[in-house]
Amino acid sequence: MVERADEGSPYFQVRPGKWTEIETATLSEILHLQDLLAAIVDPSAERRPAPIEIALKLNEIASALFDQLAGDERDLRQIISTLRTAHAVAWDMHDAVQATQTTVEQHMEKLRRTIDDFEADLRELQDGRSAA
Repeated sequence: MVERADEGSPYFQVRPGKWTEIETATLSEILHLQDLLAAIVDPSAERRPAPIEIALKLNEIASALFDQLAGDERDLRQIISTLRTAHAVAWDMHDAVQATQTTVEQHMEKLRRTIDDFEADLRELQDGRSAA
C-alpha cells in the first residue's frame, strides 16, 4: 500500500479569519484571559490562577474562535480525526505476517478512501465559503 503525504489535505488548512468576525463576548473573554496570564507573573498579585483554570479558559476561547470562524467544519473534522486514528491502528496491526493477507491491506485502503472522501467534502465546504 502506498501511503500519501497529507500536505495538501484540507484537514490541515484553516482560513486565519479576521478579528472583525469575532463576537464581542469572545473578545471580552480574551481580555479576561490576558488579566489571568498577567496575574501568573505578577509578584504582587493577590491570587494566581491555577494552571487548570488557564487551560480551561484557553480551551473555551479556542472553541469559541473555531466555532465563529469554521464551526461548520467541526463535524467533518471530527469524523476525519476518528478515521485517521482507525487508520493508524490498522497500520500498527499491519506486520510482516499480515502483509501477505489482503484483509488488513484492504481495510487500510478503505479507511484511506473514506478519509479522502470526507476531506474532499471539507475542501468543498471551505471553497464554497471562500467563494461567498
